[in-house]
Order: sequence, then C-alpha cells, then structure tokens
Amino acid sequence: MSSTRDAGEPRNCAFSLAEGGRHSSPRHRREFASEFSGKKQHCAKAFEAALDNIAERTGENPLQHFINAIVASAPCEEITRIKFGAVSQPKAVDSSPSRRLDTALRNLSKGCASATAKSTRTLTQGIISEINKAAAGDVSSYAVAKKEELERIAASSR
Repeated sequence: MSSTRDAGEPRNCAFSLAEGGRHSSPRHRREFASEFSGKKQHCAKAFEAALDNIAERTGENPLQHFINAIVASAPCEEITRIKFGAVSQPKAVDSSPSRRLDTALRNLSKGCASATAKSTRTLTQGIISEINKAAAGDVSSYAVAKKEELERIAASSR
C-alpha cells in the first residue's frame, strides 16, 4: 500500500489522473500490439509532450483540459443483460464513478491510437487531437462517439 494514501481512500483511486492517462495508453492492447507493444516510455513521453503542446496552444492548464475530456467522454448509463429463463433482455443501469473513469480513459486511449493508424500522424498528434475533440464535446472524437452510442442504447432499453 502507498504511504501517501488516506485510510478512507479506496485503493484503486490512489493514482492521479495523469498517471491514469499515461498507463491507459494503447501499448498493451491486442489490436495495437505490433505498433506499441513494450513501449511504455514512448507512450509516456508522447503523453507528456501532448500535454505541453496543449498548454502552449490553449494557454490553460493541460490537466484541466484532460479532465474536461474525461468528463465529456464518461458514460453515465450502460446496459446489462438480464436473463429470465432462456430469454435475455437488455436493461439500462447507472455506471459507477470508477467504471465511468476507466471507460473514459480506455476510449480516449483507443481513440488516440486509432488516430495514428494508417496515417503519417505521430502518437503525440493523435493524443492532442483526441483530447481537444473530447474536451470540446465533438462527436467526431472516438471517446465521445462511444459515450453517445452507449447512452443511446441505454435510453432505448429503458
């Protein structure tokens, strides 16, 4: 256990959001294995360079910009399957805060990596574009589009 963690603080929330953004990078995902496998330092440096670039461009705190992107891409509702005998029925449920955070970070990292696929863009440029689009709430962002899709499906299964 970390010595900086309070006794009442949950264990999975003991890391900062910057660490979460860095650790959720696409380096260990199966679909990106050939490009980013085993390159944790490469992804960490790209993330830090992206935050520096965002600070220069916008003039605001880059971590606040990153938090705005997380808030805009975190789904509030999801669906689960409820079985009655042999019949499976979707049911809308609220997401827990930790699951919302994990889903938002996962979708942001997938969007950053998919922005570099089959193009000449670097990982830093992909991170910058995905965070800027998500912070603005733009639907062309992968993370915001997935959030909208999940919430649309949950609304239809109420």
